[in-house]
Amino acid sequence: MSNNKKKQQCFVQQDFPSFNVLQRCDGTTVTYFEDFTDNHNKALIQVFSTTQQSCTLTVIIDTRDGKTIERSIPVDPAFGQAERIFQVEDVCRVSFRCAGGLPTSLCTGFVQMTKTFCICCPGDEENKEKKHCGHCGWTSNCRCPRA
Repeated sequence: MSNNKKKQQCFVQQDFPSFNVLQRCDGTTVTYFEDFTDNHNKALIQVFSTTQQSCTLTVIIDTRDGKTIERSIPVDPAFGQAERIFQVEDVCRVSFRCAGGLPTSLCTGFVQMTKTFCICCPGDEENKEKKHCGHCGWTSNCRCPRA
């Protein structure tokens, strides 16, 4: 009796998105990064802020399972900057809100991300019943919740 089942093929990849943050201090939330893939991921997110002291920059990280992480990035007056680092699983959106000062003031900063993800392609029909994020050719339940 031969077994014709094929092994699942998986590949680990990395993306390195980076972007500047520049927005008015008016309380508006702006999305800077979105992941529309089905791939399971882990992300290291470094946020650097050089925001004017009258404003507060807040990072908002959404995950595929519906969790929202909100953290203020207060600038140290002695240095005129701040840095926060986050490691998060299944990131689907990174947004920022700038509030607290005059609407004409600005929040400024920079974000560097390292996103490690796995792409898996099933080798047989049996794998279709498993809930894998990151696969080829069939629908997943690993989508980012709507903003």
